[in-house]
Amino acid sequence: MRAQAFDWDAKLPVNPSEEYRAIVRSIRRSRGFSMLFVQCSPERGNQLINEVRTELPQKAIGELNFQEEIPRGDFYACVANYFKSNAKIDVLFVQGLEFSLLSYERAGQASGWLTAKESYSYSEKGIPRLLGNLNLRREKFRDEFPVCFVFLLPRFAIRYLTRRAPDFFDWRSGLFELPTEEEIVAQASLRVLSEGDYNQYVNWTQDERDRRHKEIQVWLDEPKQTSERKAELLAQQALLFFASQNYELAIASYDQALQLGSPYDYSLLSNRGAALMNLKRFEEALASYDQALLEEPEHTNTLIYRGNVLNQLKRYEDAIASYDKALKIDSNDHRAWYGRSYALVALGRYEEAEKCGTIATRTETLTKEPNHLEALYMRGEMLNSIGWYTEALESLEKLIDLNSEYPFAWFQKGFSLNELGKNEEAVLAYNEALKQKPDQATALNNRGKTLNDLGRYEEALLNLERAVELEPNYSYAWNNQGVSLLNLGRYREALQCFDQSIELSPGYSVPKNNRKTALEKLLLLEKLEYYNELLANSSNAEAWFEKGLVLRDLQRYDEAIEAYDKAIAARSDSEPTSQEWFQKGYALDESGHHEAAILAYDKALEINPDDQGSLNNRGSSLNSLGRYGEALEALDKAIRLNPDDRYAWNNRGWALFNLGNYLEALNNLDYSLKIDPNYSSPKTRRETVFEKLSLDEKKVYYTERLKQNPDDFSILLSYANTLQDTSDYESAISVYGKALEVSPNNHEAQHNYGFSLKQLGRYQEALLVLNRAVKSDANCATAWQCRGDVLGKLNQHNAAISDYSKSLELHLSAHVLASRGYSLNEQERYEEALEDFDQTIELDSDDHITWNNRGWSLLRLERYYDALICFDHSLKIKPSYDTARNNRKTILEKFSQAENLKYYAEFLASDSDNVQFWVEKGLLLRDLNCYDEALKAYEKAISMQPDRETASTVWFQKAYASAQLGKHEAAIAAYDQVLEINPQNQPAWNNRGSSLINLGRHQEALTVLDRAIKLNPEDHYAWTNRGAAQLNLKLYAEAIESYEKALQLKQAAKDQQGELQVLTSLASLYKQCGKVQKVLRAANKIWEIYDILGTPIKERPNLSPWFRDLLLFAERGQWQSIVAAPIFWLIYLLVIVLIPLTPIWQRAHLCLQQSQITYTSLEAEPDNAQE
Repeated sequence: MRAQAFDWDAKLPVNPSEEYRAIVRSIRRSRGFSMLFVQCSPERGNQLINEVRTELPQKAIGELNFQEEIPRGDFYACVANYFKSNAKIDVLFVQGLEFSLLSYERAGQASGWLTAKESYSYSEKGIPRLLGNLNLRREKFRDEFPVCFVFLLPRFAIRYLTRRAPDFFDWRSGLFELPTEEEIVAQASLRVLSEGDYNQYVNWTQDERDRRHKEIQVWLDEPKQTSERKAELLAQQALLFFASQNYELAIASYDQALQLGSPYDYSLLSNRGAALMNLKRFEEALASYDQALLEEPEHTNTLIYRGNVLNQLKRYEDAIASYDKALKIDSNDHRAWYGRSYALVALGRYEEAEKCGTIATRTETLTKEPNHLEALYMRGEMLNSIGWYTEALESLEKLIDLNSEYPFAWFQKGFSLNELGKNEEAVLAYNEALKQKPDQATALNNRGKTLNDLGRYEEALLNLERAVELEPNYSYAWNNQGVSLLNLGRYREALQCFDQSIELSPGYSVPKNNRKTALEKLLLLEKLEYYNELLANSSNAEAWFEKGLVLRDLQRYDEAIEAYDKAIAARSDSEPTSQEWFQKGYALDESGHHEAAILAYDKALEINPDDQGSLNNRGSSLNSLGRYGEALEALDKAIRLNPDDRYAWNNRGWALFNLGNYLEALNNLDYSLKIDPNYSSPKTRRETVFEKLSLDEKKVYYTERLKQNPDDFSILLSYANTLQDTSDYESAISVYGKALEVSPNNHEAQHNYGFSLKQLGRYQEALLVLNRAVKSDANCATAWQCRGDVLGKLNQHNAAISDYSKSLELHLSAHVLASRGYSLNEQERYEEALEDFDQTIELDSDDHITWNNRGWSLLRLERYYDALICFDHSLKIKPSYDTARNNRKTILEKFSQAENLKYYAEFLASDSDNVQFWVEKGLLLRDLNCYDEALKAYEKAISMQPDRETASTVWFQKAYASAQLGKHEAAIAAYDQVLEINPQNQPAWNNRGSSLINLGRHQEALTVLDRAIKLNPEDHYAWTNRGAAQLNLKLYAEAIESYEKALQLKQAAKDQQGELQVLTSLASLYKQCGKVQKVLRAANKIWEIYDILGTPIKERPNLSPWFRDLLLFAERGQWQSIVAAPIFWLIYLLVIVLIPLTPIWQRAHLCLQQSQITYTSLEAEPDNAQE
C-alpha cells in the first residue's frame, strides 16, 4: 500500500482576524529597524493603517504613499527626504511601490526585450531599477532608519519582490496576507469597470493609464475575485494596452479573458481581431471576427472591420456581403459605404462603386453638416436606386423638415413609401410634389399606380391619362392606365393600353402578363355573352351551370345563384348533379346566406355522400351560424375522406375553439399550417385561440411541441414566457437558457431571462444578462427598467438612476418613477426624489409604498408635518404596512409633547365608516399601550365585515391586545380566527402557544409551537416559547436544546434583551442538571451583555445562587461536578488569590455577597408575543 504524499508547503487558508492580530503584535513589539510585508488591496491597506493608529496610539505612525513611478527608482532618497521633516516616527507604512514596477514593464515591452508572455509570468529577465536599488542599499536602510517599515503591496508586487529582489525581501520580519472582503472586491471591481472606456484611455497620459493598470492588476490578483469579473477586468486591461498601441499585450489579455468564458465574448473577439489587424495578421484577424459574429451576428463594427480585412485579402465579394450586413443595421455608417465602394472598384463594377461612393461622401458630409440639403437629397435618391428604402426615407424626411419646398424630395419620399407598402402616405407625398410641380409625368404615373393599388381606379385613370398626355412614349404609364381600365371592367380599352406599352418597351414583361389577364376577362365576358345568346332560346341545364361558373369567376354571386337554380330546374328528365348544388352553396356562402348554403350542401351530399368539398363547406357554414357541434361532425367526415385538406383542419380548429376545447383547437390549426405554411386564416385564428389557453394548457402544448422539435426557438421562447407568467422562475431560467443557445442574440429572451434571475434574487447573474439585453436593443424601456432594479438591489444607485432615466425617456411609467425616486432617496438627493414621487402619485395615487417613500424624503428634509401626512396616507391605503408606521413614530418623536398630544387627540376623536380607519385607529391605540380602547376599535372593524386579508390583520391585532391585557382565553379564540383564514400564519401559531403557556396548558402549547417552528425554523420567539413549555413540563434536556437554539437565533438577530432572557433560563437549567461549566459561562455571558448595554452593577439581578451552588456541590460530595470543570479552579485561584483588585474579583465578590441561597421549583415565562 502506497503512503499518501502530503504537500507540507501548501498554503493554508488565511484567517483575516488572526492575520490582523499578528500584524498588530509585530508592530507593537518592533524596536528599531524591521520590515513587514503585507499583501493586500489599497482599500484594505488604508483600512489597516487607520485600525493600527487606533489600536496603537503609543506608536508614532507615518505614511509614504506613491501615486506614480519613483524617480530613478531611488526609494532610499524618498525615505531620507521624508525623515527630514518627520524624524519622530516609529512605524512607516509604504504604499504605491507597484507603480514603479508597472513602469518598468511598460518600458521593457516598448523596447522589445520583454515579451507579453514574460511579463505575465513575472520572468526574472532584468530587474526594475527600484528593486535593484533596494537590493544594493538594504544595509543603509538598516543603519540609518531605526523604524518599522510596513510595505503594503498587492499580490503581483509581492511576486516581483520574491523573484527579483530576494536580498532585500529576505530581511523581512514577517509576511502577512489580509484578504479583502468579497463585497468590497465586487464593488471596487465594478467601479474600475464603470469608470473608463477606450475613448477616455486614448486621451489619458501614460501615467494615468499606468495608474489604472495598477488598479486592475490589484483586483485581478484578489483571491475572492470571480472568474466573470476577472474576465471583464482583463478586457478593460486590454483596452488600456490598445490605447497605448501595445497590441501584443492587448491580444494576450483578450486571450486570457476568453479562456475565462467572458459573457461579452463577441466584443472581446472583435477587439482582438482589431489588434491582429493592426499587426497586419489578416488571416488571424478574420478568424477572430468570424468567431465574434457567431456570438453576435449583428455587431456593426465587427462586420465593417471584417469587410476591411477581406478587402486586404482580396476577397471582394465576401467583403461586400459583410458591408451589406453592416449597412442593414446602420445605413449611416460612411465607413461601410466607402469599403463597399472600394471592393466594387476592385471588381470592375464602376457604376455601382460610384453610387456607393456618392452615398459615402454624402453620409460623411452629413456627419459634419447635418443640414446639407443637396447631400440629403442625393443620398436619398442613391439609396432608393439601390433598394435601401427605409434609409432613403430617413434622409428625405430630414430634408423636407429643413425645406418643405423641394418637389423632387417629395417625389422620392413617395417612391420610398410605395416600396415600403405605405400607399396612403405615398399618395400624400405625390400630392405635395405635384402641387409644387404639376406637370411632372413621373409623379403622375407613380400617384396613378399607387391609387390603383388602393383600389381607387377612377382617380388613378385621371392621373395616368395626364401622364401619357405629357409623355406619350411613357411605357409604364400606359401599362398602369391599362390596369385601371382592367379593374373598371373596360377590358378592350385595357388591351389597347397594354399593347401600346408592349410596343414602346418590347422587353417589359408586366404588360404582357396584364394583357393575358385582360384577354381572360374578355373571354369570360365573351363566354357570358355566348351563354346569354344560347339561353335566350333554350333552357339547357349544362349551359346554365356553365354560365353560373363564369359569373362566379367574375364574382357576380347573386347572378351565379340564379343561374344554378335554373340549371337545377332545367333537369326535368334527370336529377341535378352534386356539383350544381355545391356551387350554389358556395355562391350562397360568399353572399352571406349560410342557412341556404347548408341546405344546398345537404342536397349535394344526398346525391354524393362522399363529396368532401361539400362536407368541408357545410362545416364552415355551420361555424358561421354558431352551430359548432354539428360543424365538427361534418368536418370529421371531410377529414376522413381527405386527411390533407388544410381547409377542413382550419375549420375544425375554429369549431373546437368555440366549443372551449382550446388545446385541441390549437393543434388542428397547427396541422393546417403544416399542410400549407402560407395559409393565412389559421395563422390569424391561432393567435386568438392561444390567448384563451390556461397556463397549464400552454405548458402541455409547449411540452408536446418541443418533443417534436427541441430546437424550435419560437416555442422555447413562448414556453419560457409562460413559465415566467406563472412565477415559475427556476423553470423559466432553464428554458430561456436553451432558447439563447439556439438564438444567442434575441433581445426578448435576454431581457426576460434577466427578469427571472432578478425575481430569484440572483442579481449578479441578472446584471450580466441585462447588460447584453440593453446592448441588443437600446430602445427597450423595460430592459433599462429591469437593469435599474437589479443595480438598485446591488446598492449601485447612481447607475440605477441612470438606467431608470433612460427607461423614462422611452416610456413614462409610474413604477419606474417610483423606483428612481427610491434610488434618489438612497443617494440623499431628496428634492429630486420628491419630484419623482409627485409624478408617480399623479399616475397612481393608490400606491402605499410611494406615499411612504415620499414621506421619507420629506422627513429627511425636516418637513415633518408634510411627511406625517404622507405616512398617514400610506397607512390609510394599507394599515398593516409597518414601515410607514415606524416612520411615523420617528416623526412623532421629533414633535414636542404638546404637538404630539394634539395630533393623537385629533385622530382619536375622529370617526369613520371606513373599515381601514378603525384598523388604523386600533393600531395607533396599541402603540399608545391603550389596549382596552384598541380592542373596541378592532371590534368595530370586525363588525364592518372586512375582506379576508384585512380580517386576518384585525383578528391578529385583537388577539395581541387581549394577551397584553392578560385575557389569554380571548386571545386564543382570536388567534383561531386568524388561523382559520390563513393556516400558514406563523406568528399566530407562536403567539397562541405563548398564551397557552400563560394559562398553564404546556402540553398543548408544545404542539402549537412545533407547528410554528415547522413553518419558520428561524423564529427565535417560537424556540424560546418551546423551551419555556418544555421547562415547565420538566423536560430539562429538551428545554436546554430549545433554549440553545433560541440563543443562537437571538444572537444572529442581535436581540440582546432576548439573549438575557434565554441565558437566565439556561443558567437555571444548567444548575438543575449539575452542568457547572455551563453555569459559569452563562453567568459570564450575562455579565458581558450588561457591560455592553451599560447597565449599572446595582441594577443587575442577583447572580449569587449560581456561584454558591458550586460550593453546595462540594458540600453534598458531588466532587465530580467540580473536577469536571478544572478551568473553574484556575479562575477561582485568579479571582480569590491572585487578582483580588480586578473587575473580575469585583464581579465575583458582588455575586457572592448578595442574597442567601434558596432553592425554588423551576418555572419559565414565555417570550413576548410578536406584534
